[in-house]
Amino acid sequence: MFTRVRPLLGLLSLILLAAVLTSTSQQAHAQTSWHVRYFNNTTMSGDPVVSRYEDKVFYDWGEGSPAPGVDVDNFSARWEGNIYLDKSTVWRFVTTSDDGIRVFINNSPIIQAWYDTQAHTTTTDIYLAAGNYPVRVEYYDAGGSAVAQFSWAPATTINAWRGEYFNNLTLSNQPVLVRDDANIDFDWGTASPAPGTVSTDDFSVRWTRTVQFAPGTYRFTATTDDGVRLWVNNQLVINNWVNQTVTTKTADLSLSGAVPIKMEYYDAKDNAVAKLSWTAVTSPSTPTTPIPTTAVNWDAAYFNNYSLDGSPAMTRIDPQIHFTWGSSSPQPNVVAADNFSVRWSKTVNFPAGTYTFRTTVEGGARVWVNGQLIIDQWQPQFRHLVPERARTLLALGRASEAEKELDDYVETALPGSYSLSLQLHVCYKDSCDNRRGRCGWR
Repeated sequence: MFTRVRPLLGLLSLILLAAVLTSTSQQAHAQTSWHVRYFNNTTMSGDPVVSRYEDKVFYDWGEGSPAPGVDVDNFSARWEGNIYLDKSTVWRFVTTSDDGIRVFINNSPIIQAWYDTQAHTTTTDIYLAAGNYPVRVEYYDAGGSAVAQFSWAPATTINAWRGEYFNNLTLSNQPVLVRDDANIDFDWGTASPAPGTVSTDDFSVRWTRTVQFAPGTYRFTATTDDGVRLWVNNQLVINNWVNQTVTTKTADLSLSGAVPIKMEYYDAKDNAVAKLSWTAVTSPSTPTTPIPTTAVNWDAAYFNNYSLDGSPAMTRIDPQIHFTWGSSSPQPNVVAADNFSVRWSKTVNFPAGTYTFRTTVEGGARVWVNGQLIIDQWQPQFRHLVPERARTLLALGRASEAEKELDDYVETALPGSYSLSLQLHVCYKDSCDNRRGRCGWR
């Protein structure tokens, strides 16, 4: 009898062990692995020829195939998984690909480099709260070498500038060189930034980085020969895009926390100089809590009509509402250059107080705070800017009445609440040639 039981117990143990291993494997896939599907076409259409789990999206296949059964050229892949971000901060997402690649977080595109190209690197910095996020990476190879790489890290731990160098004056097409520069402190004279790769004249550079600032006022100084543009916190603060000998420009800004910085530069002829620095001008005597205008990104939905109707042509994450599109599209080949509309929404935590909300648009704008319409200018504004302001009292407990102080103010006292997480909705429509869309509060 015992001889019969032992084989049964052994078989039962194997079944239980297999079940445990399967469960553990599935949990690991859900937590750390990517479910990838490979297609023998460049459009991810039809049935995949290979479907499996992989522990990374970081490959350089060269002239080879990703897996048996997948063609060496003209294939595509889609990876889907979840990533865990262990802290609330600005995160830098990086792709390197040959050919096209695009990345979605929460189904919103954050990187779109969907075109034939040699190996190139694309980065984007986005503030995200700590937690789990669904991520999708899509890739195609059109021939030749095949590279697909995706990574992320807190931007505040990246202490170098990401420099993209172009052999033209307009930062167009793909960079001929991408590298990390410790500082922007260059005097190349009549030489090249990278002999044999970057031209000695008629080149341009874009540097990007996120820097952690203690609360205070800072003076930014840019010294260049020739042109320079500087964005701090996604705002253009220095714009001297002209041919010139060595010239210095400054801008004073109040900053706090993780701040994205972007500097664009071009050299036309002769000497080439590009330098950027900053120094603290003042600092607050007591700690302050800044209003988190960049702490939470905007969920943006773009429509190819001016009434926000139907399904959006594009959804994405916008760090701020501060755009000057001119006569261009917010996203070429996706959103129309004219007669489009946008809806931005997010939740912001406000300390109790009175805030003035401002919009500057060419086109129409509406703003809701906590479900209440506070700015309503949903009409064309041709060839001039119309700033609209609304002062809103946000208070714990009972809200007091607000007095009308200026003719162009709309005074609103919101009901008292012990939750200061307010839902903000901003809608915009374009109706003319030169467009601006901005929203802020203080």
